[in-house]
Amino acid sequence: MGASGWEHEASFRDKLAKLSQSQESIQTLSRWVQFHKAHAAEVAAVWAAEALGTGDEDRRLLYIYLANDVIQNSRRKGTPCADAFAGVLSRVLPLAHKAATPAVQTKIDRLLTIWEERLVLTSETIAALRREIVSGGVGPRDASAGASSAGDAPPTKRARAASGGEGGSGVPAPFLTLSEALDRLRDCSLPDKLSADRERSLDVLAIERGESTEREVHKALGLLAAQRVTLTHELGARRALVLTLSAAVEAQAQLCTRLESDLDECRALEERVEAWRHA
Repeated sequence: MGASGWEHEASFRDKLAKLSQSQESIQTLSRWVQFHKAHAAEVAAVWAAEALGTGDEDRRLLYIYLANDVIQNSRRKGTPCADAFAGVLSRVLPLAHKAATPAVQTKIDRLLTIWEERLVLTSETIAALRREIVSGGVGPRDASAGASSAGDAPPTKRARAASGGEGGSGVPAPFLTLSEALDRLRDCSLPDKLSADRERSLDVLAIERGESTEREVHKALGLLAAQRVTLTHELGARRALVLTLSAAVEAQAQLCTRLESDLDECRALEERVEAWRHA
């Protein structure tokens, strides 16, 4: 049994690892996912973790194609898989888009257009996804760039552990560039938004009293699983933010020390030149 408590988690991860680019392979795994609709929330959470965790953009695009097949077919059949997968797209798609080459970005953009035209996702959801993509996510490619801006040193073991890379749970957060860190400082609204979504969409007491339908229970699980993935990634990103800012402060402190030393040297040389001139 996997970390999520779902007995087929390991099997699903193995199937994702073996997924090929053929339409038959995608559709076969999509049908398997839909068969396990009772665990739609767990399936979507594992899919998101694998999509965010891979460093291969072609593999990430393949996982997105799988999600596309699941969402479209599940939407037609009215199963909870569509809502579960749609719930985690807001974290996966922006990151995948930012880390991708222009060719892959075009393919992701095309998928958004298809979902919009076919009414697979609501116009509000599509608009929100596009806003996230435009604003940019923290993609795998930022790891090396962030290290350079923080002092030309790669993330340390402490940095990887704090961001979830060692011993932590969820998706490892990359080192941020300073400009991305400053951008993140301006937006601290995510916890409030997720809390408002839970308050608006969840009635746990009704579920515990047995007053909710099976579909409502699945929808609640899908929402909570999606928020768990979002919060895990956001926590990792915030930890990376702390590390980036700490590294920047340390680098600036060292630079100030160097500037003070150079200023003292400059003053001393100036005094010597002045002394020679008046000799």
